[in-house]
Amino acid sequence: MFIISKVWPTEMENIEGSLDKSLKDLELEYLDLFLIHWPVSVKKVGDKFEFVNIPLYKKWKVMEEMVMKGKVRSIGLSNYNLQIIMDLLTYCKIKPVCN
Repeated sequence: MFIISKVWPTEMENIEGSLDKSLKDLELEYLDLFLIHWPVSVKKVGDKFEFVNIPLYKKWKVMEEMVMKGKVRSIGLSNYNLQIIMDLLTYCKIKPVCN
């Protein structure tokens, strides 16, 4: 099996916490692939959602740290456009394995 999970737009302020919850729920020590689900970050305020400005370079740094800690083997993106990916490739240490 190849196990994949995603960090949701509502969990971007705590990416490692989202990963830890997935690992606990799945009763695993690591994931084969962990994705950032969507290019935007949001938080729930009352019954509405508000955008949260978290630059991709900050989110990606946390994703890379999860690889270094051994919590995930590969990291990637979901629903990103080419322009954002090309920008990410200029500064990332670990390239996304998929989109």
